[in-house]
Amino acid sequence: MKINPEYKLRKLAGESVLFLQGEVDGKTSKLMTFNEASVLLWNNFCDKDFETEDVANFILSEYDIDVQTARKDAEEWVEVLRKYGVLD
Repeated sequence: MKINPEYKLRKLAGESVLFLQGEVDGKTSKLMTFNEASVLLWNNFCDKDFETEDVANFILSEYDIDVQTARKDAEEWVEVLRKYGVLD
């Protein structure tokens, strides 16, 4: 899978905000706020093909957590991106 390059992560009023440039549904833009961990994941995977297991391995390399927690967190992150159409 890969992140849709039309989505951009920017700082807005001190928050990390993901948005789709241009119009969505003819009227509005999509916006999503990211926490610090999501920003770290985004910055690592925004220009790469990746699998959920790659995300879990990255989480393991960055945080002192067990494998099950890393896999669960990776699955949740990927599912949210998929739900909102951020993944190609």
